[in-house]
Amino acid sequence: MEQRVCKKCLLSDRNSGKEKEIVYNYIHGLSNKERTPEAEFQKRLSICRECKWLEEATCGACGCFVEVRAAVKKKKCPYKNW
Repeated sequence: MEQRVCKKCLLSDRNSGKEKEIVYNYIHGLSNKERTPEAEFQKRLSICRECKWLEEATCGACGCFVEVRAAVKKKKCPYKNW
């Protein structure tokens, strides 16, 4: 049986998957200087969860995985939501 993909979910909402593994390995590999503090990261993700452009864990503006963009301290939302 094929698993359905949640259109308005993030990778962190999935139980497993190669994309999730790759993205979270990248995030955990960021230095403290590069990485968004956890509370701010979660705040950014909560904003992204409500965004009309979120689709299958990616941003409709640029196609990035929103968790990667939110995890990098110097990155900004393309729609200026954070």
